[in-house]
Amino acid sequence: MPKQAITKNFKERVKYEMGIRGIKPAEMAVAINLAERTFYTRLANPADFTLGEIDAMARKMHLESSDLLFGHLSQA
Repeated sequence: MPKQAITKNFKERVKYEMGIRGIKPAEMAVAINLAERTFYTRLANPADFTLGEIDAMARKMHLESSDLLFGHLSQA
């Protein structure tokens, strides 16, 4: 799978999972220790997220990092 497709899928997964959990972008930014603007910038280019940030996002959403990166979307 091309890198562009992987990062687009990751971005969509993050947005979806945050939405069904009612997590606002500002709340997620605080949870992963980023400024809200930096969170949006990284979401626009997901390859810039660090593994630690991905892990923190997954914990905030009560998911495994691998599920957030490669897994299926949660059911609402």
